[in-house]
Parts: sequence; C-alpha cells; structure tokens
Amino acid sequence: MTHRPTPRPVQDKRKWRVALYLDLEYGFARQMLQGLVRYSRAHGPWKCLLQPPGAADAPAAAEAAADRFDAAILGMPHSPLIEQLQAGGRPVVSTTSAILDQPFARVWPDNEGAGRLAATHFMELGFRQFAYVGQSARGFSQLRHRGFEHALNRAGLSCDDLTDTFEAVTARKGGEEAVKALRMRLAELGKPLAVLTATEWVAWTLVGMSLEAGIDVPEQMAVMAVGNDPLICEVCDIPLSGVELNFGRVGYEAAAMLHRLLDGEKAPLEPVHVAPQRVVTRQSSDILAIDEPYVAQALRLIHQRACNRLTVDEILHAVPVNRRWLERRFRDLLGRTVHQQITHTRMARARQLLAESDLKMPDVAERCGFDHVQHFGKVFRDTVGQTPAAYRRAHRFAGANLEHIATINQPDLP
Repeated sequence: MTHRPTPRPVQDKRKWRVALYLDLEYGFARQMLQGLVRYSRAHGPWKCLLQPPGAADAPAAAEAAADRFDAAILGMPHSPLIEQLQAGGRPVVSTTSAILDQPFARVWPDNEGAGRLAATHFMELGFRQFAYVGQSARGFSQLRHRGFEHALNRAGLSCDDLTDTFEAVTARKGGEEAVKALRMRLAELGKPLAVLTATEWVAWTLVGMSLEAGIDVPEQMAVMAVGNDPLICEVCDIPLSGVELNFGRVGYEAAAMLHRLLDGEKAPLEPVHVAPQRVVTRQSSDILAIDEPYVAQALRLIHQRACNRLTVDEILHAVPVNRRWLERRFRDLLGRTVHQQITHTRMARARQLLAESDLKMPDVAERCGFDHVQHFGKVFRDTVGQTPAAYRRAHRFAGANLEHIATINQPDLP
C-alpha cells in the first residue's frame, strides 16, 4: 500500500521549506530558480530544497522526502510525480506547461502570446507564407501553435503544420522515406517561407535538415524558435532568432502564488500567464520578405534610424517615390502608415529598454527619439496600452543571487 504523508499544519512563513522540482540542465529552469530565490529572500526567507537529479523518476524517494517540506514548486512534466505531490496534500504551484491538465495552481509563460508575437514579427517583415513545427506530446507546443495560427488567421493568412512530418524524421520511424517526405513538404510550400518552431532544439534540427535539402536560411525560409537560450541559438549553423520568454518572472510569480496558497487562499482555476519579453533577431530570420524594393528600402531606413528622430519627409528624400504611393503600399503590405511604422519601431525599442535597463524615463525617451518625456509617455500609453512605468514593473526582472541554495540530500540538513 502506498504511504500518503499526513499533511502538517503550515509553519510560520519564516520557516517554510519549499521543495523545488527543477531540471537545472536547462537554461530556462535556472532562470526560473533565480526568480524563486529572489522572491523567497524578499518575503521569507524560505528554505529552498532543490530536489536531486532523478527525484521525478523515483516516487518512493519523493514520498520519503515529502515529510521534509511544506510546499513545492513543480517544474518537471512527470505524471508519477504529479500524482505523488497531489496525494501529499501540500500546496503546489506548477511552472511546467508541458502537461496542460494538472490539479495544481499554475504559473506559465504566455505560450499563446509567444505565438502571437512571432506572427506579428514575421508579418512586419513582409512574409505571407507560414508554417509551424512543434512537439506533439508537449502541451506548450499546442498553445504556441494556436497563438501563432490565430494571429495569422485574423490577418487573413494561414499556417501549415509540419509537426507530424518532422517528428517522423526525428523519431526515426520512416527512415529515408520520412526525410524525403519532409524535404518534399518544405519544397512545396511557397517561398519565402516563415517557420515558427516550438523550441530552440526543434529550430536547430529543422535548420540543419533544410540546409541539407538545399533550402537557404533565411533567404528562402526564415526560422524562429519560441525560446532564446543563447547557448543553442548562437552556435547553430545559422544563428537562431527566438521569442524570449520571461522565465525569471515565471519563477517569481510562482513563488508569490505559493505564498498566497500557504496563507490559505484557494488555488485559481486558470493558469496565470507571464508575457513574453521580446523577439531576439539573429541571422535565421534577419531578412525582409518584401517584393516591393522601395518599400523594403523605406523599412530598412526605419529599422536603422527610427530612434534618431527620423521623419517621413527624410524617408521620401531617400526613396524616389511620391508620398501617396508609399503610404498606400505601406498600408497594403504592413497595415500601417509610414509614420505609424516609425512609431511602432520606436516603441519596440522602448519596451526593450524598459525591461532590460536601469535607465531613467527621460533617458529612455531620448534614446527612442523623443525630446520630451511627457510626449514619450503619452505615445507609449496610446500604443502599448499602459504607462512606461507600469510596463517596466510588469516586465522587469533582476536576477537573484543563488548562494546558499540548500539541496534536500545534503547531510547537514536537520
């Protein structure tokens, strides 16, 4: 008979022991740990018990360890571990969206939002042919695909799903025939093609297969991953663009959620979603898929000089077309006027500076091409939907110091 640990009364918050089920082989798990530790030091301190490797695969060990913690953060998609934690009766917050149906409070990256962000980025580059390559067994892949496809559908565009064809190759089920089938699918799709992948690993594999098939990246096929692990993205044959997810904030918000559960609040029925930070452009998608050369020339000027107080008149001085023609082509191809595209580019830079720097608001305004911080604040609020200060609070994350993280198998623990 399976032993079920008897739930203990919750201790004073300064003595809470929190088991952390995180696989620190992955960069995103280390970022999550930073957020967790940052919160615990500000609102505890808690005793963070980092579970040893293999804990998720050893229910008996997890069961024996359950008497030594008051609550848990679950970052591993292991069904036996989920069942064991549920049976333990202690508060649990899950940060893994690989399994969608879980009996715990959940704090996840906004996977659908990441898909929407990628779709918007590709459309702004002028792409009109799209595909998605995912991981069918992972819930987050389904959500990323959904957000990507829905954003394209709202713009009157469609998306081909290559997941099954791709997985037939990576699972080595179809041999050389599966490889030929994937190459044929890629060759059949219209070019230039924009592909979003569920993870960096999928993007890396797809880029390698595409280059072997004679498909140029990014000239014929631009590729972007959901995820931005520099170790993977930078060393790929073609450096990978990625949607950067805010895993540090996921960890911080998961700890805040756990704190509320320990204080007696009920777990919310729906997941809490943490917005993605930005698109990081590298070589794999660094291209404009615009057939109209004058529009492409104007866009290059905007990308290069929008934050240097670039005006529409300056663009028209450099691009030999009349204003009415250029405005019409911008609206047809991008859904924005030329001035709106300049503002959009400035606001993208502003969001990056607010999330990643300590610059004061006047300095952020100046670096984005604004003379007055009040004007910057109004444009930002009208464009983004919140004030610059509110955006910074929601997206800023300072990394935590990871000293003195206890592990549950250290012999000096009482």
